[in-house]
Amino acid sequence: MYKYVKSILDFVFALIGFILLSPVFLLVVILIRIDSPGKAVFRQERTGKDGKPFLMYKFRSMLSTEVEFDKEHPVINDDNVNLTKVGRFIRKVKLDEAIQLLNIIRGEMSFIGPRPLKPEYLAEYKEWEKIKLKVRPGLGGLAQIKGNGHLEICERNYYDMKYATEMAFFKDIVIFFKTILVVLKGEKSFVEHVDKEILSILNGEDVKAKDQLE
Repeated sequence: MYKYVKSILDFVFALIGFILLSPVFLLVVILIRIDSPGKAVFRQERTGKDGKPFLMYKFRSMLSTEVEFDKEHPVINDDNVNLTKVGRFIRKVKLDEAIQLLNIIRGEMSFIGPRPLKPEYLAEYKEWEKIKLKVRPGLGGLAQIKGNGHLEICERNYYDMKYATEMAFFKDIVIFFKTILVVLKGEKSFVEHVDKEILSILNGEDVKAKDQLE
């Protein structure tokens, strides 16, 4: 039931948010264009609900949008030499992602949910990691308030799976307000690593423990 209500709430608040933030978005576009050559907004293919691809909007924060990602650490670090001055700032305050309100309005994303990754990661997912695809990807999620860039990709996928299986209104509210704290204090202050034994069981590496768990 909540997932249907959530879709309506997402659309309404995303539309209101986009209208209210339009002047800020215009300012960001101007600053990006002044700071470095190239488009201020670009679209990148990502994996959405049920594994369906979609084009995600993003403010350009780097000199080039064609950056080689480390598949074990897909989150770009703040000290990346490809980041522009304006890009570093808008990433810090999460404004580079705010334009994804358009994706929420289009029904491709949600405010809260697993962050969508590039399609090439999908082929490497284990079955338990694909559970995250049962819900729409979000602007922010459980993994982002647990350390995000300071976590291994399997840890983020664990938190994404946990969110997808336990999605609830109250939990979304908690994630929303904790996301604000993360923006203010930084990801490093909220790092919570996943127990290695849990990951071993999920990955089928600890067969004995997995049998006991079942």
